[in-house]
Amino acid sequence: MRIKTNLFFFIIIVLPFTLLILTGCNDSQREANLAEKEQQLQDNPRNFTEDDFDIYTLSEAFEKYTIWFDTEQNPTRSSKINSLLVFDDEQVHYYNTSGNDFTIEDVLIMSEKEMIEQAQNFSNEKYQKLESSVTENPINITEELKLEYDYLKEDEYFFEEFEMAIHEYQLPHPEDLDWITEDIYLEIEDDKPALLNHYLLDITLDSYGQQSEKIDFEIQEALYTLTDYTEPRLFFEEYERLLFLLFNFEYGHMIDNPSIFDEAYESTLQQLNTVGTFENTDQSALQHPQSFIPNQISWQTENKEFTFDSATNSEKIFDTTFLGFNHQKGSLITAVENMFVQFQLDGPDTNRKNVTIEGK
Repeated sequence: MRIKTNLFFFIIIVLPFTLLILTGCNDSQREANLAEKEQQLQDNPRNFTEDDFDIYTLSEAFEKYTIWFDTEQNPTRSSKINSLLVFDDEQVHYYNTSGNDFTIEDVLIMSEKEMIEQAQNFSNEKYQKLESSVTENPINITEELKLEYDYLKEDEYFFEEFEMAIHEYQLPHPEDLDWITEDIYLEIEDDKPALLNHYLLDITLDSYGQQSEKIDFEIQEALYTLTDYTEPRLFFEEYERLLFLLFNFEYGHMIDNPSIFDEAYESTLQQLNTVGTFENTDQSALQHPQSFIPNQISWQTENKEFTFDSATNSEKIFDTTFLGFNHQKGSLITAVENMFVQFQLDGPDTNRKNVTIEGK
């Protein structure tokens, strides 16, 4: 009975603990051996052959490694991450993180979940700022008309004629147009279309048609933008037309040839009616700028593209090896197991369904 008890104690308590120690020793030894080999690789790369590496094509790498970072070429610990890409089967989710203090060193202490959440937050903040830049900057046509009047003062002859006409026809003075009481605000549709997030790789062959010279990486419908309004105040053209309409609404009959004004006026109305409507209000007449209501601006999707040549980019930052490809404005990299992982462009013999050769 004592023998069985001792055996039970050995199997349940001692043996697992011993195996744990041995496993830890083996892991430490493997890490030491790998570090030694990596140092040898850096010192004498010619001592190694292709068989010493795990080599993946670009399409294979996108399937194997989930998270990729768009950053500068030859990145360091302080390199900013401009965007973060998350691959999921045949899709890739693109998060715009540019303009934030989000660096390579930051992600080294994050889990994949934390990286994605942070990137989502940065991306959503950019969309919110874009929306605010449009909705919180109303068109104040009164102030702009006064600025236009100040500009007219620079032409002494015209300004004198202008002042005489205002007096003769008893027109409201540009500096006293207080009857325009409301700014014109732009609104944005609440709903956003779904992002497709599919990606394609298109190979361009070299001049001999034998090897891949570069690969275009396109993410279809990767991010959102506003219809024709990708930065603040790009309502400019319609805004200028409104200003013209207001100016000529009051002073148009001063023009010697009324047909010139009529033609320009009708053209302005036609253009404005493509981006909004004129409605009667308590304060203004139909087709007066005060009654103009712009159409809601809609969110649209936009593709994202990178072009990679055959040059790979490998950097070891602290204990993490990053590997990827250079593109026009930086590099797209991912964290790999060690320095014995290599990437290369897909070749013309590829048979992957999301890879084409010169568009075919």
